[in-house]
Amino acid sequence: MNAEATNHRQSIATDWVCVMAVGNELRGDDGAGMAVGRALREMNLPNLEVFLCGPTPENYVGPVIKSRPGLVLIIDACDFGGTPGEWKVCPMSGPPDGMPMTHTFSLRLVADRITESAEARVWLVAIQPENLAFGGAPSIAVREAVETLARRIRDGRLTETSSP
Repeated sequence: MNAEATNHRQSIATDWVCVMAVGNELRGDDGAGMAVGRALREMNLPNLEVFLCGPTPENYVGPVIKSRPGLVLIIDACDFGGTPGEWKVCPMSGPPDGMPMTHTFSLRLVADRITESAEARVWLVAIQPENLAFGGAPSIAVREAVETLARRIRDGRLTETSSP
């Protein structure tokens, strides 16, 4: 594991962390980020604030900045060509520009604004979707990934990648 990845793992355990849960729950696996956010919110963690952003993360930039986090995790379904339910964790200063997102507003712009104003580190947690059909149910693989991701974030054990 590289030094940057170790840094985000330590931050989850010690810093004030904001989670921006992104996605459209009416489109099957696109709601994965929101499902992780809801699971984390139910855990009532003392060093973590969850923003259920839905399909409009840009509307939550101000509140995230005001909470003065050390680390921001943006959790969203992204088609990076992986196995359904697989996830990748990467700094927003890296790969996300080339990674197709399931919504129209650029998460890079959201991350840049947060980084400039709050001086927080911003990481993307990208979950590979299987089913994005309108009105479709989340796939089993993504539902399992949601549960695992929430537990790993809670325990400060979020790794760079994981297969279901």
